[in-house]
Amino acid sequence: MVWETLDSIEAEAKARQFLKQKHSIVWIFFRMIYKEENIWILHGELKLKRAFFFPTTRSFKIKVNADTGEVVSCEETEVPQSKDVE
Repeated sequence: MVWETLDSIEAEAKARQFLKQKHSIVWIFFRMIYKEENIWILHGELKLKRAFFFPTTRSFKIKVNADTGEVVSCEETEVPQSKDVE
């Protein structure tokens, strides 16, 4: 039996599915996608629905196993919101 590994589009779809199961998302933006050995690494930002007028933005780094399609790690960091100065 021959196993096919994921390509970058399939890795992005797996990451998107993982994030949507974890959060209520307004949008997802992938900044960088690259492969190291059998792991796809995806960097990007997502905007989450929070309270009525207060969405929040986070950056993320997700690692997806190219052989199994499983998300092996996910790191998220809050992106500081700029405040307008009067």
